[in-house]
Amino acid sequence: FYPQILKKADPSKLYIYFNEMLQISSKIGKKFAITETGWSSSGLNGSEESQADFIKKLFRVYANYKDDVEFLGLFVLYDFPESLNRSLAQSYGLSKFKEYLKFQGSLGFAYNNGTPKKSWFVLLEKLKKFK
Repeated sequence: FYPQILKKADPSKLYIYFNEMLQISSKIGKKFAITETGWSSSGLNGSEESQADFIKKLFRVYANYKDDVEFLGLFVLYDFPESLNRSLAQSYGLSKFKEYLKFQGSLGFAYNNGTPKKSWFVLLEKLKKFK
């Protein structure tokens, strides 16, 4: 679940997306699962601020839907090293798309050298309060 790739991406629309997933899953009497999600801090007009905002809003929305969600998986803690990023993009046939490389390569909560991004601190804060 990468809402950033949608046209006019906006973390404040997460309620809409969760509600749509709930409507679909409730038709078959099941919970829905988000196997992986994230927000790039670089590609597709991402920034450290928008990534941190996504995490804040994701936890807020999740709290309202937690009885309907089987599980919620966050994608990756650290950005991929350049060689892995290019290798993965190549396996998807996307290695020539610079914007995709920026997107995929900056989904972590910290840079690949271990330096935390703003979202790292938001994640820690949210996890400490998580129930």
